[in-house]
Amino acid sequence: VGSGGKRGEIHNYLSFPPFQSRYQLLSIGLTALITAAIIFYPALVDDFPLTKYKEGHFPTLYHFFQSQPKDSLIASLAAEANNLPTFAQRSILVGREYAIPYHLGYSRQFRQRIIELIQAQYTPDMTEVKDFIQKFGIDFWLLEDNSFTPEYLAQNEWLQPYQPAILEAEKNIAQGIIPALSKVVNDCSVFESEGFIVLKATCILGKR
Repeated sequence: VGSGGKRGEIHNYLSFPPFQSRYQLLSIGLTALITAAIIFYPALVDDFPLTKYKEGHFPTLYHFFQSQPKDSLIASLAAEANNLPTFAQRSILVGREYAIPYHLGYSRQFRQRIIELIQAQYTPDMTEVKDFIQKFGIDFWLLEDNSFTPEYLAQNEWLQPYQPAILEAEKNIAQGIIPALSKVVNDCSVFESEGFIVLKATCILGKR
């Protein structure tokens, strides 16, 4: 019986590794599985890696602003203004991609800037336009060729929350009230291409 017991103990020892050994084998297996997944995952997924890099589609516009003084400040409601800091290395007053509520102070100031920009772009009073330019130190005003149409405001959904400025602008356009800024486009334009118009602020300040 004694000798059979020893053979049984030896058999059990050889056939069933202790817990620590089994845990090590499991760890090695999981590590191999994870490594294989990492190595072969790119081959199983389309468009890898997905970087979501933005591409600039208006090089002539970027080149124009790059040729301007580095401390230039651009006012615009156009969506393309979001790309100017990256592709033209010039500052903008506001932009849709920067409307992130980091904290209440930032959000309040950002909202106020957009409201004042909307009001200045669509007001029939040139004095208000000039006051806006001087208040923020604007150097250029970027417009789109349909900026003064009802469709432009309606299609820019991101502007709709900025009330009552948008509602007032839409009302003025619907009533045929001509924005003062639109009257100086021909005289103050320093760049026109691909649907964009850039006005020089110093020219606007010299208008009545």
